[in-house]
Amino acid sequence: MKAWRVIALKELRDAGRDRRALMALLLFPLLGPLMIYFLLNSILDIGEEVRDIELPVLGLGNAPDLADYLRQNGLALTPVEPPEGVERVACWEEATEAFPAAFTVSSAWLVVGPEGGLSSDDAALLSSHGYRLVSLGGSVLRVETAGPVAVALAQDRLMRLR
Repeated sequence: MKAWRVIALKELRDAGRDRRALMALLLFPLLGPLMIYFLLNSILDIGEEVRDIELPVLGLGNAPDLADYLRQNGLALTPVEPPEGVERVACWEEATEAFPAAFTVSSAWLVVGPEGGLSSDDAALLSSHGYRLVSLGGSVLRVETAGPVAVALAQDRLMRLR
C-alpha cells in the first residue's frame, strides 16, 4: 500500500508542475459550458431567422389544413396563380402524352408529384386548372430525381425558343 501512495503523490506533484495539463484540467470544465451555451444560442438564432420565410403557394384554398399548419409554424403564405402565357405541365407517371418536344411560350410551371406519385384525383384537378399531363418516360422516377429531370427537360425546351 505504501508504494501506491508514493506513486500517487509523485504523479500529483508532476501534474501540478505541468502547466498545460493544469490549464486543461481547469479551463475546459469552466469554458466548456460557456462554449456550448453560445453555440446553442447561435443555433436558436438561425432557427428564428428560418421562420421568417414567405412561401408562394399555388392553389392555397385546396389544402386549408396544410395552410393552417404552415402558418402556425411561422411561414407566411402568399397565394399565387400562374400568369397568362405560361406553359403548365404536370408530370404524371400514368400520362399517355410524352413531355412536350417544344414550348410555344417563354416560361413554364412544372408540377412533380410526391413519392408514390400523383393520384388520379390530383391529376384531374391539375388538368382542370389547365395543366398538361405528361410522362417523363417509361420508368417511374423518385421525387428527388423527377424534379431535376423535369426542370432539365423544360430548360432544354425553353432554350430552343431563343
